[in-house]
Amino acid sequence: MQATSPSEISDQRPLSLKIFMWVLYIFCRLLSSTWRIRFVGMDRRRMTVGTSPTGSFLIGIFHENVIAGLLSHENHQICNMVSQSKDGEIVDFIVRKYGLTTVRGSSSRGGKAVREAMIEQVNAGVIGAIAVDGPRGPRRVLKNGIADIARKTGAPVVPVTSYGQNNWILKKTWDQTRIPKPFSKIIIYYGEPIFVPKDAKDDEFNEYLTKIADVMNRDDDLVRLRFDDLWANARA
Repeated sequence: MQATSPSEISDQRPLSLKIFMWVLYIFCRLLSSTWRIRFVGMDRRRMTVGTSPTGSFLIGIFHENVIAGLLSHENHQICNMVSQSKDGEIVDFIVRKYGLTTVRGSSSRGGKAVREAMIEQVNAGVIGAIAVDGPRGPRRVLKNGIADIARKTGAPVVPVTSYGQNNWILKKTWDQTRIPKPFSKIIIYYGEPIFVPKDAKDDEFNEYLTKIADVMNRDDDLVRLRFDDLWANARA
């Protein structure tokens, strides 16, 4: 299984869905064009690529931060794991319009196949991105997929936080989705890489999964609490 092609499924979409996708994409374009984005930790990202056995890594991001995370990485060589749901169909369309690729599936639908597809992409040197608590939560409770793929490929997990200084928060969603408001400052923070040994099993594997979760929560707090300092020293 490889990254999906948009031509494979576009003709099967109802007209109403196609129209909605285009309207939402235009909204995303207009919104993201107003954002001011700076990156922190790009030296770590480059170093990680240089030390990874695959020449790539796995981005671990909380589902609540996905919108800013995706729209801030236009035309990066990143393959995103996207669910097979109707919402996933919409995300897939927008992600591709931003010059990214996808593999389709989740922990609940097509789990084995999508892991194999992501492993293939990472082994080919493509950066993989996974919403670690998606697609249905619970919020900030990690599924084991990202650590399992890291273990099987040797590529590290890099926790990534995308944080807007001013956000809409969708409080009725399970993940408390954050959407940066127009003209927001946004920091994309690349954390320290976490390598999962290929022979990690059972308790040791779970320890690494817990470590990934702990680092992601720590980094999210760091960016939120030190936003102004990080912004002043970040690069555009």
